Amino acid sequence: MKTLAPLAALISALLLPAAHAALTTPPAQSAEQIAEQVAAEQGDANAQFRLGVRYEKGSGVPQDFAKAATWYRQAATQGMPEAQNNLAVLYLNGQGVNQNDAEALAWFRKAATQGQAEAQLNLGAMLMNGQGTPKNDDEAVVWTRKAAAQGQLMADYNLAIMMREGRGLPQDDAAAVALFRKVAEQGVAIAQSNLGLMYKLGRGVAQDYQLALSWLRKGVAQKSAMAQANLGVLYLEGKGVAQDDNEAVVWFRLAAEQGLAPAQNDLGIMLQNGRGIAQNDTDAAFWFRKAAEQGDASAQYNLAFMYDTGRGLAQDHAEAVRWYLKAAKQDFPQAQYALGTMFQNGTGTAQSDKEAILWFRKAAEQGHAFAQASLARMYLDGQGAESDLRAAADWFQKAADAGDPFAGQELKALFENDFGLSQDDILAAAQLRQAASQGNAVAQRKIGLMYEAGKGVPSSTDRAVVWYRKAALQGDQIAQYRLGVMYEQGWGVLRDLQQARHWYGKAAEQGDARAQNALADIYNNARGVAVDSTVAATWYRKAAEQGLPQAQFNLGRMYEKAWGVEQDVAQALAWYRKAADKGVPDAQYRLGLFYQDGIGVAKDEALALGWFRKAAEQDLPEAKAKLE
Repeated sequence: MKTLAPLAALISALLLPAAHAALTTPPAQSAEQIAEQVAAEQGDANAQFRLGVRYEKGSGVPQDFAKAATWYRQAATQGMPEAQNNLAVLYLNGQGVNQNDAEALAWFRKAATQGQAEAQLNLGAMLMNGQGTPKNDDEAVVWTRKAAAQGQLMADYNLAIMMREGRGLPQDDAAAVALFRKVAEQGVAIAQSNLGLMYKLGRGVAQDYQLALSWLRKGVAQKSAMAQANLGVLYLEGKGVAQDDNEAVVWFRLAAEQGLAPAQNDLGIMLQNGRGIAQNDTDAAFWFRKAAEQGDASAQYNLAFMYDTGRGLAQDHAEAVRWYLKAAKQDFPQAQYALGTMFQNGTGTAQSDKEAILWFRKAAEQGHAFAQASLARMYLDGQGAESDLRAAADWFQKAADAGDPFAGQELKALFENDFGLSQDDILAAAQLRQAASQGNAVAQRKIGLMYEAGKGVPSSTDRAVVWYRKAALQGDQIAQYRLGVMYEQGWGVLRDLQQARHWYGKAAEQGDARAQNALADIYNNARGVAVDSTVAATWYRKAAEQGLPQAQFNLGRMYEKAWGVEQDVAQALAWYRKAADKGVPDAQYRLGLFYQDGIGVAKDEALALGWFRKAAEQDLPEAKAKLE
């Protein structure tokens, strides 16, 4: 059964202040007005600006935004920043001119570049919101900081939002709280509401419902819609106050009637569920639409659901698809799952398995259990993609882990019927996943190995890295070595030789011979570090003494070439022989050379040819050349 989205957390949106340069001159007398008009008509920018303010405010003249815009424009084209800012605000609000965000942005930028503080604030806010331009958090921070340095309180508020959300600035709840508090203490209601929210959530401060309530009530006293909505949530959840659905509805309605979209959505949910108010689907749909038309993704989903089920309005699957799509494009997982179902069934839209699998995947990747199971079934049946039994098994497992009661049964049926995967592999993967999720390092490492090899699960170096890291951080030396390999080769992660050296070192110190050899290679070949043959020889020796054939060959080379150790042909010969006996072709070839040239041993062409032949049989080109 479809369910409504949960109540929104009511995180505040950025507000674009409609700031204006102030009229600093006292109200003019008639004669002065005439003189001002004459000066303006003669091209005096200050007079043009003052006349624009008069018409905008209706000060001594009838209010006329079109005339205000005309006079502001004349002063603005002469470079007056205050006029440029005020003209931009008229474009932003569509007063006296056609509403035009791009024009507003252009005039704000002209004024901001000249240091006009309000314009800097407004330009920063437009860049934050993506009004008239693509969002640009980095540039928004630059202009907002300039405005804050000139004492613009709302610039501090906007910087707090950016810090809280990690947009253009490092995410820092504590710093955001400090700025919210600074602005809130100056009586700004929206900052008081946000400060209360931070106390409610325990972000940047210790969670304290009483302080949350105190700050929200300050905002409510100023009729802040955001404060009203957040206070409604406190009553709904019974945090800091006695739980009271009726009181929650009161506050949601007050905020909703002021046009706050999350509150409109929450009021719709209360009406839909009959909580604190008589159940009424028609009224619920009314408020969902109000919020949906403002772009609230949860409300768009809820409105689509009403159309889909015919609750509160006439059933219309095409309209349901339209609103599901709007919410889905905002990464709302419930809408993505519902949209996938509509495409899969051809309800309200043309049937399309490819579209269905696309939207199921988007929701599945956000952890939506039903979407994960639906995606698994599509892979199982080859709908919208080639049949992939390993992918089906993987998504069934995810869905089961996320709580879908049927996905576990379908996974069991998958391997019991032996549709192509090894039953043992799938069962092992399921058992290992359970142990790994409980923190078992060996299980985590084995899951990583399975993803790297594609055994029992879809091959995925990205997933392998995730599990190797979990095990490596718990000290599993094999996982540490494999993580080093992933970083060295750039498998599932960006290639990073420093990280490779770090993880090889961790495993090498625990005695892993392969890691010791790999760490020696890094120092011997200057891979991300300066050449240090002495360190390389030390690690080759540790690995060689554990019987690792490649390390034995490498140590032989160190003795032959006097790299990091004194030259010792006898030692070189001894280590080459150990490696050659274990089938290392390079060691067999070097041993052949020693016998051919009589290095450390009596010349013996027959033995030399014997070793060359062994190396040639393993396709070593140099050895093949010796036999031609």
